[in-house]
Amino acid sequence: MRQVLKYPFDVWGYLADAVAAVFEHHWDDDGPPYDKAPGDPNAYSTGVVGRHNVVLAHMPGMGTVNAAAVASSCRTSFPNIKLALVVGICGVARFGGDNDRQPEIVLGDVVISDAVIQYDLGRQQPDRFVRKFTLLDSLGRPNMEIRALLAKLKVLRDRRALKAKMVNYLDKLRADPDLHAEYPGIQHDRLFEASYSHTRDQASCNELGCDGDLVPRTRLAGDPPQPEVHFGLIASGNTVMKSGAHRDAIVADEHVAAFEMEGAGVWDILPCLVMKGACDYADSHKNKKWQHYAAATAATCIPAFLHSCTTGLPLRYQITHSQAVSPEEAVQSVHSWLLGKPGTWLFIFDGADELDNADGPNFVDIPEYIPGSPRVHVLVTSSSSTTQDPSTFDGVHVRELEEPQAIELFAKCAKLASAEGLYDSLKVIVQKLGYLALAITIAGAYLSQTPTLASNLPQFILEYDRRRRDVLDKLPRKFVDQYTESVMTIWEMSYAAVNRQSPEACRLLTLLAFLDYEDIYLGLFVPNPAIGAICSPSWSSVIQDGPFDLVTLRNSLATLERY
Repeated sequence: MRQVLKYPFDVWGYLADAVAAVFEHHWDDDGPPYDKAPGDPNAYSTGVVGRHNVVLAHMPGMGTVNAAAVASSCRTSFPNIKLALVVGICGVARFGGDNDRQPEIVLGDVVISDAVIQYDLGRQQPDRFVRKFTLLDSLGRPNMEIRALLAKLKVLRDRRALKAKMVNYLDKLRADPDLHAEYPGIQHDRLFEASYSHTRDQASCNELGCDGDLVPRTRLAGDPPQPEVHFGLIASGNTVMKSGAHRDAIVADEHVAAFEMEGAGVWDILPCLVMKGACDYADSHKNKKWQHYAAATAATCIPAFLHSCTTGLPLRYQITHSQAVSPEEAVQSVHSWLLGKPGTWLFIFDGADELDNADGPNFVDIPEYIPGSPRVHVLVTSSSSTTQDPSTFDGVHVRELEEPQAIELFAKCAKLASAEGLYDSLKVIVQKLGYLALAITIAGAYLSQTPTLASNLPQFILEYDRRRRDVLDKLPRKFVDQYTESVMTIWEMSYAAVNRQSPEACRLLTLLAFLDYEDIYLGLFVPNPAIGAICSPSWSSVIQDGPFDLVTLRNSLATLERY
């Protein structure tokens, strides 16, 4: 049943531990991982953040090449991704640009990309490196939707709201000691003058006794600062920046705020934003003390950011499907839409069991629903042996299972450890089920969830016979053939068992009967308070008992899946 809610994933990101910790729900907890495209080497985790389905790609290593490979494969497996968030850690400049009019950046702050430059792409001259500046060699700017969102987040009110949400999520991450998300301390946030170099690469500043002049920091003069969000140009490349002099030269030339190693690889493959937590100052005094905290602050920016991103799906459906139409108008609308599309169409009428009984309660005049076009082909299926073929061609009779196959299928679905000694009972059961795969599958699943009956098959047969009599009492005998009888009987047994176990699961099943089985919008059942009223009055009347919370929905789906 989990596939009912297999929505398009619309956000991609990486930075495993911290990002996974901000997921509000993990789809992987509900069953096996979602399938990926053949040949995709990536490993994924899937979940929910706000109103968005998020797929987390686990990076095999650093660098733009790894990032590009992961993004390319991810786009194949998840083609509906609308935004890639490249989340991680970075080295930063003192200010978000080349002058002190920009906000001061301290360790633990988060830098979000306005744009990305590939600063190590160019020519190495004998005396200097010359970066390529041509239009064809430069990375493009974000699309209009991303630029508009960034403009909104730069407004003071939204920027403050973003920071408040980040702090709230950061407190939650700090509660997990395994994430090491505690603030390391002001005394460890040290920015040396660019000319003061760390003399030995493998030793720490404490071991070497680095005591050069420190650049004064306004934000570090008082209490430990809360992480701020900065928007600016990010320099990306395959080279680790560990030189204060080179850092300042690039900042002066390019006006960048941060240095990192993945954004350039993803930028032209997926619509992209880079979100990086500041863990060092991109100089020779680089160390790993701030990496966990910086990773945590960057990760908290994801839910804070995504809760600010709206989706057009609820509003679009509210506007375009807010008024009910007559069945005739609906049929005509579908016909018009189909005839306006190229290609050949196959119409499948499944379960047409009363084609020859115009007075029957389930009679459907199929020709009314078939568009008049030579590009339309029709397939009619019926479970009734009495239904006459309405076409001029002979029908194809799909035979029942052979008895050994039926017994094997039932034993497998019922999860019977061994069929030894049960053959006579199993034979009676599959006979009563008409050797029909659908009825046998449902009956087996029901038995697997009812241990008292699984160990007493004669009792199961008695219960089946009793339920069968109830079914026959409800419907006139002429409307019930062997197929309908066996399927309806075991269906009612399963439905009653589910209802005893979880009435909410039965309510969900009833609602799902109104909908197509693919790409069902989660907000129909679990509205987010931030969305407000998203449903039309007609749908609101359908869910009159109220929406589901996410836990109840997950448990209800798990119950339905077991049956």
